Amino acid sequence: MKKIFLSLLLFAGLSVGLQAQSMYGDAAKADVKMKYVYSFEEAMKLSRQENKPVFINWFADWAVPCHGMNKYVFSDQKFADWMDKNFINLWVNAVAPENEAWVKKYDAHKLAQFTVLDKNGNMIFRIIGGRQLPEFQDLLALSLDPKTTMQGMDARYEKGERNLKFLRTYIDILRMSDQFEKSEQVMTEYFSLVKEKDLPKSENWKYITYQARNSQDPLFKKIMENKAAFVKNMGQRTIDDFLSSTYFAELFPYASSMKPYDASKIADIYMDLMQSELPDTNAVFGLYEMTKYRGEKNYPKLIESMRKHLDGEFSEWAMNLDVTLGDLKGLPNADRDIIVAYLTERSANLQRPPLSYYELAIRNLENREGIQFADLSYEESLKKAAAEGKRVFIDCYTTWCGPCKSMNAQVFPDKRLGDYFRTHFVALKMDMEKGEGVELGKKFDISAYPTLLVLEPDGTVVTRIVGARGVEKLLGELKEIEKK
Repeated sequence: MKKIFLSLLLFAGLSVGLQAQSMYGDAAKADVKMKYVYSFEEAMKLSRQENKPVFINWFADWAVPCHGMNKYVFSDQKFADWMDKNFINLWVNAVAPENEAWVKKYDAHKLAQFTVLDKNGNMIFRIIGGRQLPEFQDLLALSLDPKTTMQGMDARYEKGERNLKFLRTYIDILRMSDQFEKSEQVMTEYFSLVKEKDLPKSENWKYITYQARNSQDPLFKKIMENKAAFVKNMGQRTIDDFLSSTYFAELFPYASSMKPYDASKIADIYMDLMQSELPDTNAVFGLYEMTKYRGEKNYPKLIESMRKHLDGEFSEWAMNLDVTLGDLKGLPNADRDIIVAYLTERSANLQRPPLSYYELAIRNLENREGIQFADLSYEESLKKAAAEGKRVFIDCYTTWCGPCKSMNAQVFPDKRLGDYFRTHFVALKMDMEKGEGVELGKKFDISAYPTLLVLEPDGTVVTRIVGARGVEKLLGELKEIEKK
């Protein structure tokens, strides 16, 4: 599975620089071989004089993919010579105020980005995102032929050209220039033309991975049905990695509680996994195990499974899964102690900022005197409140909201609030950007965070408190509500 992330990590973890002083310091320097000009006026003048298109490298020091391209592409002398032969090469600081109009004109807001202009300043080609050699050079070569510029390909498609080789190239050009809606249309047409017996051929594989984004997609099912033929052409590792990464993407939201647990859905995924003929040692089975134990609230088994699996294939995702344990609510003390011990152990050698996330999760779990938020759905909380003669309190928050985090750390753990809530409320925390919170946000028209709702057991809003409060002020406002 690590191979799946390799291309992302290549351009996400580099710190190498360019002409301007970099915030990354000396470690950011790269031996760039490109011969650049530094103004549009000079580039367009040379373009007309030498009858060459203009290649634009839109650069920002904060954009790590830009640095990656310097180190792995623009420092290659052979490539730089080819560029000098075929293009006028223009370097543009995309965040400089004097270039704001150019950035807007050519929509160069996503970085890294590389644009090719003809001698009249018309954009004829665009590549968004980093690429390695020789792929980057092969793509740029398409811009040198009028038939394979963006306009040339559009014209050929509109005239009815539909051979498979043309469609593959057209899809590539559309995707790398961020025209995903059009590329989806062309891919649908492409696969309507590919004979089923030819699907496993290697030239189709990249486009299958673009199209088959979940296990219910018809193309994904074709891979499952004809796995031996795909393995023969693409290799066992490639096919197994694709299958496991697809199921990984479906399980992860449940494993991290981004989605509420759905036992039927998880069972269906397990049965599909068994039919996929993936080896039992594949990491996705570990994720299935963690998902199942978390959904069943078997926390001792969950922690046992996390200890077993998270230092291996899932090391990239370990912190994501670990810190969400702090969101667990209504835990028995024995389970709480097991999870706190695990998180304390996992964070023992960490530095900030990762350490801060673990500390927050541990604080949430160690809060035994403050407000005890229930692990209930909205409807379940109303029923519980009605049965116990209480009202429902909902903390409507988002993960990025600073005041929400402050209340969670400094206000909700207070014993005075805890004592009051045990008598008067069934308390819920709802992330307004995931799961049930999305619909509740619409239902109650939540647009500012935190918003604290107090509801009658029939769902009627008693009051809403918008914005953070200290302990005394919140307690005072809640006591006033008793009079309503």
